[in-house]
Amino acid sequence: MTRARRGVAALAGALVAVTTLAAGVPALGAPRPRPYTGFGATLAAFRAAHPEDAGRCPTTTCYGPLVPSLPPTYEFSYLTFEKGRVVGYSQALPRGTPLLQAELRVAELFPADAKMSNVEVVHRDQYGASCAVVDVESRQISLLFGKRAFGNDGGNVGVELATLTASGKTTYNPRAIDVAIVMPSYAGGDISC
Repeated sequence: MTRARRGVAALAGALVAVTTLAAGVPALGAPRPRPYTGFGATLAAFRAAHPEDAGRCPTTTCYGPLVPSLPPTYEFSYLTFEKGRVVGYSQALPRGTPLLQAELRVAELFPADAKMSNVEVVHRDQYGASCAVVDVESRQISLLFGKRAFGNDGGNVGVELATLTASGKTTYNPRAIDVAIVMPSYAGGDISC
């Protein structure tokens, strides 16, 4: 083999190696999959995105920053798990958060393909409280947990949106949502707020 042919063969081999390596790498500017840091995240991923409180949490383990509410509270508390992943939590929102902004803050913690149902208002539950509920559906969540992971509700994730009163009850004011309770079940109009 002549020197020129060996050079061309080596160059062709290097080109094949680079092309093969690049096949598994997303193109520049291509959207990368968003890591799970909210619903569906492992506890380690959740902690990395929302650092754990170092002991000042008054109720359970708390995560994230203090949120300006009455009284100030941590962004996340009351985490629940399924298959080693976060499937429920209470999310504190700044006092006076409008409904649309509250929905967006909740939605950003779900996979990008998540779809929210229309808001359904529970005007008065059996305890005299009120709230609004929405359901979240996501193909990525179904793939992660299975269609029946949360019971016979098709894998819906329910979200309760409410305002806390001074007495600890919930009420619904679309101009002042300060708590979102995310739960691994369908949340319909018959829910207790």
